[in-house]
Amino acid sequence: MQVLNRLAQLLSGRIRKLVVFPLEALSGDSLSRRKTIERSESERSMIENKLQEVLEKRKQILKDADDIRAEISEITNKRLELEGRRTKADKDAQERNRELLELQKTCSALEGKKNAADMEEKQILDKLWETTGLRAAP
Repeated sequence: MQVLNRLAQLLSGRIRKLVVFPLEALSGDSLSRRKTIERSESERSMIENKLQEVLEKRKQILKDADDIRAEISEITNKRLELEGRRTKADKDAQERNRELLELQKTCSALEGKKNAADMEEKQILDKLWETTGLRAAP
């Protein structure tokens, strides 16, 4: 970008120099002066064309840069949205894991109570059989 700006400055400086003809270049007969003027006009025209090309390239580069900035902004926004969704999914997964652990803990406690109740029932039945003198059929 700086190179194009510098080139545009150089070309516009050369155009300004060509517009003001040095008096020495116009010395001589009318034909040589006319040829000098024509050469200068031709060179000036060529430089102006180059300057226009450089300015058009600069304009296109600036437009491309703006397009790229807009695309980067869009991608950044999408990335932020995706990261937000991922964070929410992670939090949801953690919550589900906590719930699962809590359910497993509750299930384990209930199994312990069931086993204790089964054991108590067995002891009561054994004591009942012992006190009555009867035996359970195998």
